[in-house]
Amino acid sequence: MNKSLLAKSNKGEKLAQILNYIWIFPFTGGLLIVVGLFNPIFTVSFDNSVMSYIWLFGLKIDLGGRLMLPESMVIIGLVFTLLLSFSILFLIFPSINFAFNKKKQDIYSNYWLFGGLLMLMGIIFYLIIDYRTQIYTVVNHLRNVNLYSVEITPIISVYFLSAFLGISGYILSRYIKTHILEE
Repeated sequence: MNKSLLAKSNKGEKLAQILNYIWIFPFTGGLLIVVGLFNPIFTVSFDNSVMSYIWLFGLKIDLGGRLMLPESMVIIGLVFTLLLSFSILFLIFPSINFAFNKKKQDIYSNYWLFGGLLMLMGIIFYLIIDYRTQIYTVVNHLRNVNLYSVEITPIISVYFLSAFLGISGYILSRYIKTHILEE
């Protein structure tokens, strides 16, 4: 048997084996979004070292234990929480189906691309729109306290990572499918 033909068949077999585990990338991305929803996205510090934590869906808790649900934050937050929930659905459920249904893998990988892009666009728009709203709302409710800083927490990187995992799952599955079909 020709060595180059043998090498191509081994490469195709390895790529086919890798394709069976590609679903783990977007599945993990979907789980990371779920973890991110339970963590605050903003911290607010004031001059007397009072801190507040603000979640994506609009909940605000300060260290005194006071809960606030300002209307402007809740409306924007709930819209983006729904977008992220759809991203979770588009990443997790097609991943499970991808793992068990080998016939429709192309269809399921398209959902990963859509879920990853939805996640990426949603979090970017949230940061653009809601960052200003957060500052205005917090300052409006606490007029007698000087605002020190509004900071985005490191959990934001989880959202970008989950979008990357969804999109990379799509790209890898397409790459492997095209190389298997060539042989």
